[in-house]
Amino acid sequence: MYHLDATSPRSLTIPSTGLKPEQVFADGWSIGYDDRFPQKRRVQQCLMYARLHDTENENFYAHPLDFFPVLDSNTFEVLHVDFAAARKGSSLGDVITAPPPLDQDPLKASGRERILPPTERFEYLSDLQPERPVRQDIKPLHVVQPEGVSFTLDGNVLSWQKWKMHVGE
Repeated sequence: MYHLDATSPRSLTIPSTGLKPEQVFADGWSIGYDDRFPQKRRVQQCLMYARLHDTENENFYAHPLDFFPVLDSNTFEVLHVDFAAARKGSSLGDVITAPPPLDQDPLKASGRERILPPTERFEYLSDLQPERPVRQDIKPLHVVQPEGVSFTLDGNVLSWQKWKMHVGE
């Protein structure tokens, strides 16, 4: 588990969501390269989600938040907080996907108001959503390999065609 550097001045700029810290979850993704920061920094962007209900099995992906902290993966310093831009007009060509310069207010640069997360509970697992009926109109799917599988598993090494990868521990 990773923890952000709470002493970083930018940590205090993470937008107020009305959520308790233990309700907020980050899914870190490597950016690779962002020309707003020096190339020597390992930069990642966090997709943010909320767990709104008192259950540890809740699907927090059902509650996305509207901001994306950008942090240094080595120091955990919050470098910036981005907001996705609003779609202007009806054409995809009108959307600007480039992040705003660091000296601009990121929410103002996005051209939109804050977006609150959806509050309706939605689970992937049918046993966690008793109020939703299970579909009865789906026919069974049978995956059959009459000649056997085309991969081998040797301990934690999975081999398939010309690929080898380690799975598990």
